[in-house]
Amino acid sequence: MGFHVPAMKPAHAILRFNPDDSLKRRQTGKLLYARVDNELLKKIPPQEIIN
Repeated sequence: MGFHVPAMKPAHAILRFNPDDSLKRRQTGKLLYARVDNELLKKIPPQEIIN
């Protein structure tokens, strides 16, 4: 199952970590993250998921 986000009002950030527990960064040096507002997540059928 996947999710569709109908509006973006970020409330939470998802950070990714390397195996050594350091934060993952983009090639530019900026943190690799995603902003999420869980209240706006809407379930979508599995066939609509983009991998």
